[in-house]
Amino acid sequence: MKITLRTRLVLLALAAIVPLFGLSMVEAWWQEDAAISRASDNLKVAASLLAANQERVAASAYQLLLAIANAPGLADGKTANCQRYLKTLKDQLPVYANLGVMGLDGYFLCRGLGNGKTLFAGDRDYFQQAVARRGFVTGGYFMGRATGKPGLPFAMPVMNSEGKVTAVVFASVDLNEMSKALADAPLPPDARLVIMDRQGIVLAVNPSNPAMVGQQVPSPFLQDAVKTMRTGVGEGLDGEGRQRIFAFLPAGKSADFPFFVAVSVDRAGVIGPPLKELGLEFLLLALLGFLGGWLAWMMGGRAIVKPTTELLEATRQVQQGRLDVRIPIRAGDDAGEFSRIAAGFNRMAGSLQTQRDALEAELARSQAVQEKLQDAQRLGRIGYWQSDLDTRMVWWSDEVYDLLGVDRALLGNTYDEFLQWVHPDDREAYKSGRNAAVHAGMSRNVEYRVVTSAGEVRWIHQFGRAHVNAEGEQGRRRAGVLQDITERKLAELAVVRNTEMLNRTGALAKVGGWELTMETMTLCWSDENYRIRELDPGAGVGLEGAISFYAPEAQPVMRAAIEAAIQDASSWDLELPMITAKGRRIWVRTKGCSLLQDGKVVRLVGALQDITEQHESQAQMRLLETCISHLNDMLVITEPGSLEEPDQRIVFVNAAFERHTGYSREEALGKAPGIMWGPNTQRAELDRIRAALQKRQPVRAELINYTKSGEEFWLELDIVPVADATGGVTHWVRVGRDITERKQTEEMFRKSNDLLKGIVENAPIRIFWKDLELRYLGGNTAFAHDAGLSNTKELIGKDDYQIAWREQADRYRADDRRVIDSDMPKLGYEEPQSTPDGHTIWLRTSKVPIHDAAGKVNALLGIYEDITERKLAEQALIDSEQRYAALFEAAPVPMWVYDIATTQFLAVNKAAIQGYGYSVKEFLAMTIFDIRPEAEHGRLRQLLAEQVRWRKGNWQHRRKDGSVFPVEAFSKSVQHAGRAARFVVALDISDQVKAEKDVQDYLFTLQRATDAAQAITWHHTLQGTLQEVAEQARGVIGAHQALISLTTGGDWTQAIHALSLSEKYAQYRDLIEPVDGSGIYAL
Repeated sequence: MKITLRTRLVLLALAAIVPLFGLSMVEAWWQEDAAISRASDNLKVAASLLAANQERVAASAYQLLLAIANAPGLADGKTANCQRYLKTLKDQLPVYANLGVMGLDGYFLCRGLGNGKTLFAGDRDYFQQAVARRGFVTGGYFMGRATGKPGLPFAMPVMNSEGKVTAVVFASVDLNEMSKALADAPLPPDARLVIMDRQGIVLAVNPSNPAMVGQQVPSPFLQDAVKTMRTGVGEGLDGEGRQRIFAFLPAGKSADFPFFVAVSVDRAGVIGPPLKELGLEFLLLALLGFLGGWLAWMMGGRAIVKPTTELLEATRQVQQGRLDVRIPIRAGDDAGEFSRIAAGFNRMAGSLQTQRDALEAELARSQAVQEKLQDAQRLGRIGYWQSDLDTRMVWWSDEVYDLLGVDRALLGNTYDEFLQWVHPDDREAYKSGRNAAVHAGMSRNVEYRVVTSAGEVRWIHQFGRAHVNAEGEQGRRRAGVLQDITERKLAELAVVRNTEMLNRTGALAKVGGWELTMETMTLCWSDENYRIRELDPGAGVGLEGAISFYAPEAQPVMRAAIEAAIQDASSWDLELPMITAKGRRIWVRTKGCSLLQDGKVVRLVGALQDITEQHESQAQMRLLETCISHLNDMLVITEPGSLEEPDQRIVFVNAAFERHTGYSREEALGKAPGIMWGPNTQRAELDRIRAALQKRQPVRAELINYTKSGEEFWLELDIVPVADATGGVTHWVRVGRDITERKQTEEMFRKSNDLLKGIVENAPIRIFWKDLELRYLGGNTAFAHDAGLSNTKELIGKDDYQIAWREQADRYRADDRRVIDSDMPKLGYEEPQSTPDGHTIWLRTSKVPIHDAAGKVNALLGIYEDITERKLAEQALIDSEQRYAALFEAAPVPMWVYDIATTQFLAVNKAAIQGYGYSVKEFLAMTIFDIRPEAEHGRLRQLLAEQVRWRKGNWQHRRKDGSVFPVEAFSKSVQHAGRAARFVVALDISDQVKAEKDVQDYLFTLQRATDAAQAITWHHTLQGTLQEVAEQARGVIGAHQALISLTTGGDWTQAIHALSLSEKYAQYRDLIEPVDGSGIYAL
């Protein structure tokens, strides 16, 4: 088909508009991508906020269950108390459908909601997991048996002191209440919120859709996201098959958290405005194309087609030999293109008429060639040169002066003159290179710098070679060209500098770039990419190798992002963990996008940034926020205020502040810290604090503060300034700790210390303490007096050689050194001491080491008491015991000691062995019942049950040969070898009984023969007689005492006794009745 010139003009006009269509499409694509990116960012922010909110729901449930589990008496069977407690909590916390306590059998012990009907929950997963895992657990969607409402359960075991599970407490979040709470959630326009459990069951929807609650989330995309519990942004189909943009993440770091949050918008709604704008642009461009084509068609006929037709006609005539043809030029059209063409044609036609056509044509061609060569040299900034090696002369073309920036007169025509224009830093290298090329006869290709007469530095590219004659021999002339390459060289240096700067910037920002060519699957990395992975630069790494550096859990995410970019030309922006070549785990941010050509992805480009420090900082910030929220110390942040009032408005308080002071956060914000001051707050401390704050200095103080209810408490307060980059104070941070108990303890300690000083000073013992050099550090006043000093101050710094007992100093110091070196006390030992008046007394001493806070011995403490009197008494007792032992063994009457608890013999004397016929071994294996007839046992048991110190009585005893005889026994409670015992003296009164009977008969006769006066006289005479007999008896047996007794008719109430005592017990001689056997033992 023949296309006319007018048609071509119309097509040309339309072709000019085609790029605008392309630009509109590119702009629409860019706007669409930007809209999707903005929507994704908004969804991510909304999802993060909602996930944090749901995480607080789980945390609140944990705190609630922890409080219930530790509440006293809830799980001990008191159902009514438990029921009231849980119902109160349920009424105050409507977000919970039910609260309850279950026994290990799975039945409810009590619950906050219900009619009291016994319910079983032992088959619930949350109950079984709480018992098995012995910790806080969360369940999935369920329908409450007591409430009949959909809910989400939380459970926690109740542990006893032995660490055993005794019950399970649970709380069920009411999903209807949770949906109401989410109705006002901050969502992007037209966005949809879905909250699911770990199995993908819908818990709440916004906008509300009750039909979805309790059902599997219909979107396949979200089902896959819930299974992997991953965080991200992506596009996928919803339950109705529509393409949506999703932002999703689990509400918490632990896999046990129950909530999975997803926020989405309709993709068509996001990209609708850019597409609408593209349609309008296409419509406008189509209209513009139509108008342009119409104008080209209309104007082309007159302005182009007609002049062109005239030109073509004239040309045909010239071709036919008509050299006189001319094209008419219209007046007023001298500047038009066709007029110039016509004029040129007319000149050409005229030249053809001359006879010099051939010479002029040749000359024109020669001039044209010359001009082209010169134009090429000027455009390429190239000059020509020749040199004579023998004369060292140089010839330059005109272009050389221009490109060197040197005047013709200044450059000169010698090689040495030219060297002066070479840059000083390049001059030696230029000379040596030129000489080497001349000597070897080789061509030379070099780049160097010159300095123009204006001081400008230019880069020159020089090429030269030797002339060769027809025989192939080199002559002494060399020729070549010079080219100004300053612009190219500066561009190359700029590229190098930019590359270096880019590498330095990447290293500082820890950002590396990469590019993947799809045709060859070749992966190219920047140096920083290698540094981030701790890999040697240049190491060959393919796509799979690059992905393998990501942590195992991140590799599927990275592969999915790359595959989506290749298939759908989508971009990604992810934060993922990576394992470096050295095994170090880091966090990186990877971004990538697709580059298209003809609608096909040809390359993937992107960047990789090491965000480990940022990630760790974020983790630390979260940790810091958690620590502050759970801190037991009060934290208050105030604005700096003025110099006169440096600490004014409160802008932050933590939970501990609210707990300790009773002020809520809302009541405290905007107030001054003075709301906690009261009448007893120390004004001097407040002035000191104010002075420090005016100097912008930190300060510590202890203040009396007041709670909202007016209760007084002590506060240890640290105030530090927070400065900005310029050093100006932006805030004051107050950290306060309730030290009321410590202050009370200090007061008690002060009183206790005063009491201790009083005890030390007034104790009936001597107390002292020494340093490691065995010098006295102090003691009580009694000790100072023992040392011959008037007060304790004179004692300090002295040693044992400088006080009264210097004779015992070596002994004392040896004991001190042994206690300090061994770190072992020496307790209750006896030692002598010299008194200031020269006497020697006996002490009972104890010494112990004293330790510092590190457990190291730093002093010695000693105490002693004066036991001189007790020592003398003990010596007297020892003497008495020795005499008693001799008396016990040598006594002519039977004696023994028996155990009160077992009635077993503990000791017997020789007289008992001889009188009873038993050996010592036999006696010690017997009890006091064994030497009595059975008829006496009942009476003996009755007597033993009576707790009396002294006892006297007549008994029937039995010898080993079975003979029975009467005795009179005296006994007394004693201690024998550390055991409660009784000492017994048994007198054989067989002869006495017989003599008494005889004397009774005789006395009966005398009584009848004498009167009362004579009887009295007789009584005294008999008493004197008996006393004499007793004295003789005592002298015979060598005892301390001797006793003679006479009775009348066996009636001991009418007995007459005579007692003889040694000089030691002379004060008892005037007694008629002796203390029953106590003469020896009581004295």
